[in-house]
Amino acid sequence: MKKHPGLSLFFIILFTGAHSQDTLFDDTRVSSVYIDIPSDSLSYIMKNVLSGHYFMARFIFDDYTCRDTLENINFRLRGITSRYSLKKYRLK
Repeated sequence: MKKHPGLSLFFIILFTGAHSQDTLFDDTRVSSVYIDIPSDSLSYIMKNVLSGHYFMARFIFDDYTCRDTLENINFRLRGITSRYSLKKYRLK
């Protein structure tokens, strides 16, 4: 699968244009980022942490004033040492 080129642009626009011009982040609220991935894909990832396989997922950004969703993004694990640390996830 190929990477989603618009995702980087999304972050650049989001973090430069969505907040006041004096600060990069609004310290009065905490933004949330969610990756929604099917449970069978998540199970595969957790059992095969060294796999570089991409999975379809949904990216959701929420800062309580705006919520934006990107459908059908490609998701995979990255990093070396982080692949072996305990993961926090919940299945719906």
